[in-house]
Amino acid sequence: MRSFDDIRADVTRAVGKRDVEALRILIDELVTITSPSAEALAAHTRGFMFRLQGRHEEAQRAYDGALTAYEGLNDVQGIARTILSLGNLHADRNEYEIALQYYERALTYYEREGSAVVIARTHHNMGIAHERLGAYSQALSAYEHALEMFEETNNHPGIAHACNGIGNVHSSTGDYVRAVEFYQRALTIFEEAHDRVGAASTLGNLGILLERLRDTDAAVDYHERALELFRDIGDTVGVARATNSIGSIHMSRGQVEEALGYFYVARALHEDMGNRVSADSVTGNIVAALLNLGRYDDARTALNRVVLSDAVEPAVRAEFYANRATLELRAGNTEAAHEALSMALRICHEAGLRSEEAQYHVQLRDLAMTTKDFDRYVYHNNLYLQRTEEIQSSAAAQRLATLQAQRTIDSERREREKERAVLYSTLPRDIADRVLRGDDVSGDTHDDVSILVADIVGFTALSDKLPARDVVDVLDRVFSIIDDIVDEHRLMKIKTVGDSYIGVAFPHTGDTSTEPHNNHRIRAARCACDILSRIAEQNIPIRIGLHHGPVTAGIIGTRRLQYDVWGDTVNVACRLESTGTPNTIHLSESFALSLPVGPWRLEYRGPTSLKGKGDTTTYWMTPVSGSRS
Repeated sequence: MRSFDDIRADVTRAVGKRDVEALRILIDELVTITSPSAEALAAHTRGFMFRLQGRHEEAQRAYDGALTAYEGLNDVQGIARTILSLGNLHADRNEYEIALQYYERALTYYEREGSAVVIARTHHNMGIAHERLGAYSQALSAYEHALEMFEETNNHPGIAHACNGIGNVHSSTGDYVRAVEFYQRALTIFEEAHDRVGAASTLGNLGILLERLRDTDAAVDYHERALELFRDIGDTVGVARATNSIGSIHMSRGQVEEALGYFYVARALHEDMGNRVSADSVTGNIVAALLNLGRYDDARTALNRVVLSDAVEPAVRAEFYANRATLELRAGNTEAAHEALSMALRICHEAGLRSEEAQYHVQLRDLAMTTKDFDRYVYHNNLYLQRTEEIQSSAAAQRLATLQAQRTIDSERREREKERAVLYSTLPRDIADRVLRGDDVSGDTHDDVSILVADIVGFTALSDKLPARDVVDVLDRVFSIIDDIVDEHRLMKIKTVGDSYIGVAFPHTGDTSTEPHNNHRIRAARCACDILSRIAEQNIPIRIGLHHGPVTAGIIGTRRLQYDVWGDTVNVACRLESTGTPNTIHLSESFALSLPVGPWRLEYRGPTSLKGKGDTTTYWMTPVSGSRS
């Protein structure tokens, strides 16, 4: 029997691939493990599998069971993940307002105990829900929030998905130039990462945008490129969707027979996967094509295959009744046609689909003219004119709201960039990145680091003789040289105090598993040798002290932030520097004895009196002549 951890890892992979058969097998495996955690995961996985199959009621029950199980385990991550999944389930059912409630609830858990990446993904899902509701300004804000968090965590897949979402908003609101910019950024990231699923989805989005621009040739090209990628990676869902999209373009061109062929293929793929909801949605396109061709009996047969459910998108359900109305009119049943169109109108009204609602008012108006029902004609004509005016006003308001949201987002982004610039100018980059992520940087502990302290010999006397400007120029020249060398050897500058410079080499900075365990000491030693050689070329005497050991590090201050290190190790390094002689590197015994052969020569100095330490054995280190580290 395999371990729970192994099965859980396979579940994660199968979920990513949306592999229903693999999920079914893994659920059977989980059931054989008698533990609450396995039962909870089995219920959650069962819910996801049912979601993929469009079996939404069963998915709801499975997720409810998983939530109860995770609450019993007090598993915060499991609770949050299941609540997020319930939000996704309601989104699948086009219940986006309910989905948003679940997403908000999931966020309260994730913000308490969750990674920035998971929080960003939740904001991304909220963006999708707002987008589907037509709340484009809120969608844009959610996507931008997700994008910012993905950028701060350097999560490239997340960045690409967020860019796709932002591109969708701009595409829907008519800002096609910005839409293309974000789609292209997403596509570049996906292609560089060899993420063919992401690349294919983005190509499909570009195809939809080009359809809106009525560039059907380019649109077909993008959809066909997406189709090829989906086929290569075996993504049947993607293949079906791309095939349906290509059929729709042929339909808009009047190439109905060719469109019908694509629709049949797309429906068969969805049916093979057991995805009845998507299959019925494609059937709507098939019926429309058959009606266009005058094949009314075939259209009626196809329509009778459809089993409508709430999981089918409102626009598709409304189209079903509109097609039914066309067939009833063909049979001379005007009252049945009126009832079918009225049902289509009701669906669109309840779903807030005003454009489609206006379309069905027109059809009902024209039907009333055919039946010489003047009252119905006036009623539907007035509502058509009213809805059209509302749509135009709403579209203008939506564009203004989106533009305002974009201005606000751009302004906030500029402020964040200023904050970043300040942090990067005052803190080491690694530390600034941690601050931006919201990490606690108040008390890092390190078991063993190397401390380098450098000081200009006789600087106090020199500063008394030189003008203030010249003193600053000397310090700037010396510290700029040291900064470059410290960066080259991957040390971290901590601070300068007067004419003293303190740097630290952490074990994790630049180390790899193939390098020796004392790598940070080697880097600190090489750095010291180079500093001594380079500063000597400036005819400026300098002393350097090197020691290693444990330290505590963290940010001090809230107004002028500074990352500092504390501990006896720092004190010893300072004492070694101060008890050295001009143009020398003074080492503690433990530091010297830990170094391998290198571009230096070690010399035993003997007992040296260090303040607070008494007599301590130390060594000199001299760079080998003509050798650069």
